[in-house]
Amino acid sequence: MHRLSFVYGASSASILGNFCFNFRELWNSFLDLVAHIWCVIGDFHVVLGAYETTSGSLTSSYFDFASFSAATSLVDLDTLGTVYTHIGKGTRGLVLSRLDKVLCSNGFLDACTCLQGSTLPRHYSDHHPLLLSSIPLAP
Repeated sequence: MHRLSFVYGASSASILGNFCFNFRELWNSFLDLVAHIWCVIGDFHVVLGAYETTSGSLTSSYFDFASFSAATSLVDLDTLGTVYTHIGKGTRGLVLSRLDKVLCSNGFLDACTCLQGSTLPRHYSDHHPLLLSSIPLAP
């Protein structure tokens, strides 16, 4: 069975109200899904390394996400389109980051050989939406 999960890593209390979002709990809950043919797509609200942001620094959640990424061996699918999927304000001006990702197990990539991720134009959000498609190969 193939599994597809969607993540929205909201960071704002105004969005979540009194709910306190714990990314570490989210990553831990995903560990059970790794044994399956699985793909997870969405706003992870964290980068995988300094190369994914123009801010020059990493947040504390980076270390939890890096551990999760290493433990699961999920493949970060290259996306077509813009490199940075989020635009935000930093202490020194605008910060561009790649917060939105498509992560797949090797089994998912083997089963869906034509898988492609791409960014869509950003209109009303501070994020570029992601599109995940699987286009069958021509015979």
